[in-house]
Amino acid sequence: MKLRLIHKGILLVSIPLCFEIVLFSILISMQNQMDIEARRVDRARRINDEINHVIRNLVGFTSLSQTLRDANTTGKLHTRVREVEISITELMHLTKDDPQLYQVVLTTKNAFLRAEKELRTAPAILRATPPEQLRDTIHIIKARIDADLQDVVTSGMLEMASRSMAGQDEIASAKMREQFLLYLRAALVLSIVVALAAAALYTYHLSTRLARVKENAARLGSDKQLLPRVPGDDEIAELDGALHFAKRWMDASEKKERAILAYASDIICALDKKLHLTSLNPLGETVLAGTDNNILQESLLKFVVDEDKERVQHSFAAVLESGTPAQIDATLKCADGSTKETTISTSFASSEQALYCVIHDVTAQKQLERMRQEVTAMITHDLRTPLQSVKSFMEMLEFGRLGEISEQGVRLLGLAQRESGRMAKLIDSVLQLEKLRSHTVELQKSKIALDELIKNSCNAVTILAGDSEIEVVAPAVPDHIVINGDPAWLEQVVVNLLGNAIKFSPKKSEIEVRGKTDESNHFGEISIKDQGPGISDTEKALIFERFHRMESTKQVEGTGLGLSICKELVELHGGYIRIDSRPGEGSTFIIGIPLAV
Repeated sequence: MKLRLIHKGILLVSIPLCFEIVLFSILISMQNQMDIEARRVDRARRINDEINHVIRNLVGFTSLSQTLRDANTTGKLHTRVREVEISITELMHLTKDDPQLYQVVLTTKNAFLRAEKELRTAPAILRATPPEQLRDTIHIIKARIDADLQDVVTSGMLEMASRSMAGQDEIASAKMREQFLLYLRAALVLSIVVALAAAALYTYHLSTRLARVKENAARLGSDKQLLPRVPGDDEIAELDGALHFAKRWMDASEKKERAILAYASDIICALDKKLHLTSLNPLGETVLAGTDNNILQESLLKFVVDEDKERVQHSFAAVLESGTPAQIDATLKCADGSTKETTISTSFASSEQALYCVIHDVTAQKQLERMRQEVTAMITHDLRTPLQSVKSFMEMLEFGRLGEISEQGVRLLGLAQRESGRMAKLIDSVLQLEKLRSHTVELQKSKIALDELIKNSCNAVTILAGDSEIEVVAPAVPDHIVINGDPAWLEQVVVNLLGNAIKFSPKKSEIEVRGKTDESNHFGEISIKDQGPGISDTEKALIFERFHRMESTKQVEGTGLGLSICKELVELHGGYIRIDSRPGEGSTFIIGIPLAV
């Protein structure tokens, strides 16, 4: 059974409570016995009082019966009789639960009633008795009354009167009260002892377990081995279990951290505010110090080439002042005498007053960038100029300036012109994309009404859409939607997307262009929905990649750079572009441009 702390607390309270309930029950039983005994003593006292009253009245009754002819005596006898009857009636009520005493009272009552009857009829008898027989008649009546009174005496009434238990009952009651008080004191003391013992045991149980949890918490903070887990299922055991879990997690994290630092492909280090190295991963030690030197507490600027030192120092100073993370380009000197072009990603932790840096080697990327620039320059100078010359020669051939050519030559000349035009367009797209990627394009931003941008773009593709028998529909756009951007570049983006939609839509279909604000009300959105073949999820992930073309549309002429250029231009404006499409259901391209403030 899973015992929580509340359950143990209830048990702690229940043990002395149950004990006190038992003691209270015993004391209640004793109290009931004392009440019964008190009632019995009171009944015995009342019985004794009534018996004494009867006996006193019988004595008076006997003395009064000696003068039977006295009228006053007869009245007094009647008074005595009524008092005795009342006392006997009370005795019968008091002894109804005691058959033996009740029988004695009943016998006494019957004997008394006979004596009372004799006494009540005596005056009439005496009046009817002749004078010469009066003495004998009185003697006879007295004899019968004495006999009846003798029966009263011998019925056991005197024994009941003489057997007074009041003193003994009072002694017994006093002893019972003393015993009750003794039990009450003993119960109180025992209850206190049990409660204190239970509280002490529970406190010891809790304190020892909490002491272990406290010790484990201290060991966790100092990264020491923890004591064994606290047994049980209560909250303390769970808390200690959480400490053990945290220790295992910290050990695993530390192990992973050491592995990451040991096998990281970047240099990871920490610097103080003076740019001195306070920690360094193994790769950093190998690259910067080799295998023999410990470079901790050395300045990172020591390993920066001279021409970059001042700029790097100023960049770090700006990070320390603002607390904003930054990326710093720097060329580092290596232990083997070579240099590496790097990007230092750094941030300042104010709580530790330390700079944490990840130094990424971008030497290969820089070389590729230079190669890409060289290729771009080669395309510009070594391909574009000769291609322009070839186009000029073909134009001369087309217009017959170099003589007549055959019908087959005309056909081949048209094919060559089309391919050279496609190559020129490809070269222009590559150069444009390169400008965008190198951020050499400067945007001339202004406020643009979204409906005007859509209207101008749709007008630009009117002829192309008419040739393909496609209708471009543009529902009215609220005139209050105004975006911030370069009109020429944004119109090119929308025209490119409309051109793609026209190229890949079937004849006599419809393209819908809508404008609105996005859900956050921070961007103006333009959606272009066509009825083309649609795009699969796999293709959607690659649709904006350079030179990527879908298998289903490779037969359509194109360079594969249009969507890449659109993406670069939209992102250059701080916007976004996405596609919503399913195979066979057409495609919807959505671009978002920040609203004008």
